[in-house]
Amino acid sequence: MKHILWFVLSVFSIFPLVGQQLEQYTQFSINPYLINPAVAGTEDFLPLKVGYRNQWAGFEGAPRTAYFSAHSSLNNGQLLAAKRRRKAISRIGLGLNIINDRTGPIEQTSAMVTFAYNFALNSDGLRLSLALSPGFKQFSFDPNGYTDFLVNPIDPTITQAENSSLLQLAAGGWLYNDHFFLGGSSFQLLNSVISGTDDQTPSLTDTDFSRHYYFMGGLNVHLGDRVYFVPALLIKTLPEAAVSYDISGRFTFDNRFWVGANVRKEDSVGFFTGVLLQDRIELHLSYDLVTSAVRNAAAGSLEVHVGYRIFHQDNVVCPDRFW
Repeated sequence: MKHILWFVLSVFSIFPLVGQQLEQYTQFSINPYLINPAVAGTEDFLPLKVGYRNQWAGFEGAPRTAYFSAHSSLNNGQLLAAKRRRKAISRIGLGLNIINDRTGPIEQTSAMVTFAYNFALNSDGLRLSLALSPGFKQFSFDPNGYTDFLVNPIDPTITQAENSSLLQLAAGGWLYNDHFFLGGSSFQLLNSVISGTDDQTPSLTDTDFSRHYYFMGGLNVHLGDRVYFVPALLIKTLPEAAVSYDISGRFTFDNRFWVGANVRKEDSVGFFTGVLLQDRIELHLSYDLVTSAVRNAAAGSLEVHVGYRIFHQDNVVCPDRFW
């Protein structure tokens, strides 16, 4: 237990240590809306998605993440009519995501809504989406059961429980067409701080929720006979912390089946697969092999995503815009 407590303290600490505070996903290109709110409303259907990630299986108190997301454009009828006339019009996008993330004694639950404006840059399908995503986060720290191996188990620095609600704000931009996508986003823009109620007693309070920055891009390379290769790159950074990145690549077949791999800097190598059933139901599965020092105490990481596509007109079946 002491290992996970010190891991948590290195991420959320009263000391000047800074680490990744937000959840991570191996299949980041499967649901880019979780990484960038500007993806809201870019699809020609309403994607409902739920997912679960069990990181470092066998490592007691290791990160576990669950989410629900949905997004759509408001002016769907106009969009479909304009598409038939080969005319580009603006989209108004709305979205929602709810994420629960737990690591040892720390639990975070966030709920955020998204407002996006999406417009054409030329007549060849190049579009830009800009979005804001306000919301709130419930943060709790409960050290009960995690202090048995500490040198000083009554140290108030790490034994004082905390439960706080915080306002959240994210923003993003997303440039795309049928051949590529490129986006940048930032989360925890308000740089919220949890302040302890007891000024005389140090604790895990006074936690600074640092801004996180994401840059993501991908290509759609046609290999022939309805087979495509989709390489993607995700760069993650925050103040006073080392830049991290994920490199992903997958092969898609007839937009119904895909296999791929993911490499995360100094952390893991992952493999994933997915299938689209009856043009509506998405199933995704991935498994990471840990390459960092954590591999000495834990097995790999498992990630599962399930999606359902609600089409705006029953006789219109749209492929995934981001392949």
